[in-house]
Amino acid sequence: MKYTAKNIGRKIVLKQIVLSVVVVLLLPLILVFFTNLTRENPLGYLTFYENTHSDILKNPFSFLIPAITVLITGFIIGGRIGKKILTHKNKPYESVFSGFMIIWTVFFLSCILSEIIQKAINYGVSLDSVATIFLMWILYGLLPFTVIALIYSSIMSLFISWEFEKKKRYNNK
Repeated sequence: MKYTAKNIGRKIVLKQIVLSVVVVLLLPLILVFFTNLTRENPLGYLTFYENTHSDILKNPFSFLIPAITVLITGFIIGGRIGKKILTHKNKPYESVFSGFMIIWTVFFLSCILSEIIQKAINYGVSLDSVATIFLMWILYGLLPFTVIALIYSSIMSLFISWEFEKKKRYNNK
């Protein structure tokens, strides 16, 4: 693999996306472990994952479409972020933050699309159902997605901008 600014950016951004998914998957295990220390009747570790995986297995579109679009968007945006920071000398934090906000916007839209596809498979397609799904996501999903996206983008921007700063210092030597 050729080490261009785009490839370096893609590697860093996709690595952080995968690490954050691993953290989100391990967080319930950690929480259950600590709650089991203080409870008489311990909670089951597998209960959370069985419930989560059963939803994914019943509705694969609700998981696959957003996951694939996040990876594709992360690949594209990671290349642009790397090019902006390493080639054009833009500020790392701002470039990464705007890139992750774009990734979260695409993630939000892909969640809407996956639900529309899921409902179309189960009940057929009508303009009313598409409009209802879209409106419900805007009314009930936009605010939580925006808050989580702002927090996540801020935190990831710190970590990724530090990595880009290390790469810039290494390249300048």
